[in-house]
Amino acid sequence: LDAADSRNQTLSLRGISFNAESGANPAVDTYWNGIAVRTDAVFGQMYDIERIEVLRGPQGTLQGKTSPAGAVLVLTQRPNYDTTEGTIQQSFDDNGGANTQLGLSLPIIPGELSLRIAGAYDENDMQGIKNITTGADQTARSSSGRFTMGWQPSDNFSAQLFFQYDEQNKDSFQPVAGDDTQDAGKPSIGKYDREALANTNNQYTKRNKLSALHIDWEFFDHQVTSITGYQDNEQTDIRDLDLANAVVGASQMQSVHIDNDVFSQEIRISSIEPKFWEYIVGSYYEKRDSSTALLRDLSPGSSLNLIAPKIPTDREEFGLFIHNTFHFTDATRAQLGLRWQKVRRKMAYDFSIPAINRDISVIPKEMQNASDEEVTGGIKLLHDLNDDTMIYASLDTSFRPGGVTIEPRISNADDLIYDNETSQSLELGAKTSLWDNRMQINAALYYQEFKGYINRASDLLVDTDLDGNGDARASGLTYNGDAIISGAEVDFTSLITANWSLGGGISYSDAKYDGASIPCDGADGDYDGQSTVATCDADGQRIGGEPNWSVSLNSEYVVAMDNMEAYVRGLYKFTDSRANDNLDNGDVGGYGLVSLYSGLRSNDGVWELGLWAKNLLDKEAEVRRHPEELPPLGPTGFVKVEVLQERIIGMTAKYNFSF
Repeated sequence: LDAADSRNQTLSLRGISFNAESGANPAVDTYWNGIAVRTDAVFGQMYDIERIEVLRGPQGTLQGKTSPAGAVLVLTQRPNYDTTEGTIQQSFDDNGGANTQLGLSLPIIPGELSLRIAGAYDENDMQGIKNITTGADQTARSSSGRFTMGWQPSDNFSAQLFFQYDEQNKDSFQPVAGDDTQDAGKPSIGKYDREALANTNNQYTKRNKLSALHIDWEFFDHQVTSITGYQDNEQTDIRDLDLANAVVGASQMQSVHIDNDVFSQEIRISSIEPKFWEYIVGSYYEKRDSSTALLRDLSPGSSLNLIAPKIPTDREEFGLFIHNTFHFTDATRAQLGLRWQKVRRKMAYDFSIPAINRDISVIPKEMQNASDEEVTGGIKLLHDLNDDTMIYASLDTSFRPGGVTIEPRISNADDLIYDNETSQSLELGAKTSLWDNRMQINAALYYQEFKGYINRASDLLVDTDLDGNGDARASGLTYNGDAIISGAEVDFTSLITANWSLGGGISYSDAKYDGASIPCDGADGDYDGQSTVATCDADGQRIGGEPNWSVSLNSEYVVAMDNMEAYVRGLYKFTDSRANDNLDNGDVGGYGLVSLYSGLRSNDGVWELGLWAKNLLDKEAEVRRHPEELPPLGPTGFVKVEVLQERIIGMTAKYNFSF
């Protein structure tokens, strides 16, 4: 999970990156109670969770949508039908943090109808950034509430209705580092000083409304599942694009408001009795109405504004899928899945510049509507070598539809529109248990070829006046490029003694372009005077910001006491060096993080009191590297930076009750 950008939290698996600002379907789909949602709509505020499941590799024949890297399923707590029970949790930390979470189940008709109410409130100082121009300190506040109504009138029928509302308000300050090359009286700022220079405090607001109706009905050895979803996502981002305050006393403002309304309906029919042939047959429909309102000050301190009151990027998806499991013997089985899908999309992009009385239609009418049809699927063979070890091999395909980039500084429609992505994946793996099931080990090797891999180049130097020279930085451009990703991963859990557990994982992923040409700054490519963007040969280059090596370790030791136990749990995460978002200014170095959790908890699970430290050793490291700021007056000597969160020390108290 990449949370460095508070506006765009994203997930990645197996070296496959995703930038939420790309406008593309995610590489890893996130499901909230069965409906596909934006990652930040779930992980922005996590509370009252029942479980989280991670599915690695291409998905699309079991549920929902297709994704090339995997899926994460988040299931919130269901109501208790028989007992009034709940939990309350409170945390405080030295980063100005206060987090309150609660959940309460209220049986209305015992055994049949129940309601669960849950909520959370959080405030903190985020990255601890100070805007030294305005004197403001960074803060964030978020609140969320959820109710779940559960109804089970019989043993073969149940329904759950979920509704969640959350709101986030954040100061999205952008820290910079460097030395003032314009002699404008600005101080030198170090990489880890956490200071911003912009003339205006950036603000970000997000509101999410998530609704899901989940119905299960069993009849004649089958289960019918219906999942109906509706989402209303709004976000407003107001920022000063002149991060280095090059034009002192003026702001180069940009306001972006995005509104997404998404309706989805999925129906699955699955066999539930163990037989030679088990199957799931399903259909999926999604209608996404998305619009972006854009206002940008093209010339700081002047009235030259760009206005795009509504940029629609609507999409409609249809899907039919089947997933089969054949039990050839007690030890050997095969899975076969297929999916047909059709995607219709509209990509209009019109804006106006009132000061010069000019209206611009960037995407020609003949290019605004597109329709794509694709068949994907996979086959997997599994064999139990013995009671403790299983091996498997799988071959899968995946698909993501194309779309359009919304970027005012790029005016060429051919540059803005990106095409579909397809991929083929081969995976070999094994799962085994050792030491009388005290240790479980999972291992996999994978290889995946992408045709038209969808990626995004950020902070791109573009030629806005088509004179053959780069003159302004665009926020980014989504594009296609063939790629190959290969790697290996191993994870394990073990019980060393009755009181000591140890787990972890190690993964290696080599993700590189294969004969691709990608947008670049022009350092290695040339502007042709016709396209706003220069392209460079990227064959063999890494595709983005995911590391080759990742290592994680966790261990917990428990000491039994009268009616309670003490515990100490340590977490270690190593992140290898990463490519730098297709920018030719060096890789970002690797780093290791240590976090520590300790506390007391009752043997019956009623209460827990913990003390913890995240980034215990206060490690300083870059998360991402950016190029020098390039406002209208030329280079400033400052670059925006993204670094690790400083050490945070806190405490948490939790109480579970029932009556």
